[in-house]
Amino acid sequence: MLKKLKQSNKGEGFTIIEVMIVLAIAALILLIVLLAVPALQRSSRNTQRKNDVSAIAAAVANVITDNNGQVPADLAVNATDASSLLVCSVGGGSPASTTPACGAGPTENAKLGYYKPTSIYLETSSGTQPVVGTTAGATTITTDSVTIDTGYTCGTTAGTIGAASPRSAAIFYAIESGSSTNNLQCIEQ
Repeated sequence: MLKKLKQSNKGEGFTIIEVMIVLAIAALILLIVLLAVPALQRSSRNTQRKNDVSAIAAAVANVITDNNGQVPADLAVNATDASSLLVCSVGGGSPASTTPACGAGPTENAKLGYYKPTSIYLETSSGTQPVVGTTAGATTITTDSVTIDTGYTCGTTAGTIGAASPRSAAIFYAIESGSSTNNLQCIEQ
């Protein structure tokens, strides 16, 4: 009878080796997911940044077109929608403020999703080479700010300022890379 009991228990349940293999596979899957999530979040933020900069670039281009080729002179927070940037053809203030000096000239609205209008800066023909991070003597660009350098083009090297051009604007912003550094980007209008 004892022999029958021993034989009937064989084949039931899992061995320690089988349990360890299943746990190792589950841990590997969890590790892959945990490593992928930050990259997906970074990619999502970069996409939002690029969309916002495209909206700003379109507004700048429209102001240049509507103002006979003159670059924008002011930025403001839209009074009716605090998450929108107002690009003005006349005025003179930076960063965008809630009390703009926008005159009667053409204005364009740029709807923002990631950036705040008060983190958008307008530099009129400064010619200062922008950099990512905090560096004395240079225009500082972070992943949370945009600088519009009017009167200049984008350089041939990524993220550099180009030649002076009175009817152009170089729009600088930074995107997150896979490492701890950020990459400077430029769009020209």
